[in-house]
Amino acid sequence: MENIETQPAQDEKQTTEETTVEVVEETSELSDDVNALKEELEKAKANARKWEKRAKENKDSQPLLEQTKEELEKIKADYEQAQSRLTEFEKSKERNDLIKRIANETGLPTSIISTMRGDTEEELLESAKVVQNSFKSIPLYPTSKNDGSQVKPVKLSKDEIFAIKNPSERRKAIAENLLKE
Repeated sequence: MENIETQPAQDEKQTTEETTVEVVEETSELSDDVNALKEELEKAKANARKWEKRAKENKDSQPLLEQTKEELEKIKADYEQAQSRLTEFEKSKERNDLIKRIANETGLPTSIISTMRGDTEEELLESAKVVQNSFKSIPLYPTSKNDGSQVKPVKLSKDEIFAIKNPSERRKAIAENLLKE
């Protein structure tokens, strides 16, 4: 009978030992989980500190960023204005080159061609030819008709002679007018 009574005590002891082993194993596993969680928590804290530091640095650099943005906008505006002026200058240069080329072709002064309307070579050349043809119909020197058969040069007044700027032409006009008197 002793055997029967000791057996439940041994079973109970064995069950208690097994339970203790299981609890120790679970505690060990929980301890490992707690350690892993602690490591993750430390990593998260370090990462949070890193981002907090960056945020503080960014906060300090915010005025500098705003100032840089303003300066960039001013530079962009200056660039656009300079680009516009360059485009206008290039157009003006192209037109002036075109005017010089047409002046050489037609023999008209550039001052007359530059006042003409048109931006293309064809338009300016057409206008220049119209003006050129108009000049061809105007006599070079003033004339008067005497009974329709003979054309005589008109006598110039003293003021008109002295208004001639070219000295050789002025002397010629003086000589011609002296002979006619």
